[in-house]
Amino acid sequence: MGKGTFIVIEGIDASGKTVQAKKLITKLQELNKSVIYADFPSYETKFGKLVAAYLRGDFGKKDEIPFEIRCLLYAIDRYQFKNEYQEAIAEGKIVVSNRFTQSNMGFQPLEYFGQERKVAVSWIEKVEERLPQADLVFVLNVSPSTAFELNAHKDLRAYLKGLKRDIHEESLNFQINANENYLEIAQERANWVVIACMNANGTLKSKEEIFSEIWSHVEKIIK
Repeated sequence: MGKGTFIVIEGIDASGKTVQAKKLITKLQELNKSVIYADFPSYETKFGKLVAAYLRGDFGKKDEIPFEIRCLLYAIDRYQFKNEYQEAIAEGKIVVSNRFTQSNMGFQPLEYFGQERKVAVSWIEKVEERLPQADLVFVLNVSPSTAFELNAHKDLRAYLKGLKRDIHEESLNFQINANENYLEIAQERANWVVIACMNANGTLKSKEEIFSEIWSHVEKIIK
């Protein structure tokens, strides 16, 4: 059938990734496309449980864990699905992933600055280069303060075992820095598309408005 398409939806926590990924899946299925939904971290899998433990703080505070170990925890989670997604893409299917390698790139190198951060991001890409590579990456650019407030209203999640926020979500400043980092990385990569999710008056755009912009890019590459 020829090569399929790999699409990744990224952004800070509570930026609307799951909603937009599922809207995209629905739209593609309506067009009779063969689609697979990927969702990371995969908290209930053997290796995804390591990520869940990290995010609960079981291994200590984020700053106490070396950059490389944090990145490898997430990479191992993704590598367990490597063959499944490679085969799907080879069969001509579309894989839509809610987070992938790009989440490590956005969140993990924030203790570095300037050229050091670029080196860290390159290292992440090298570690995960044997995974399927995205054809198109969307970064949902939501005001971190808006996303932080939305996160406060999330239902309790099983992987947190009663905690309201994980160690990434508990700091607004961390989310602000991650969002800025995502935008900087996007400027340097041709297949990354930033989706402006806020109106000029500072309010959040509707889910339909956001999806309309996403779809305008997707339909160009699936024709």
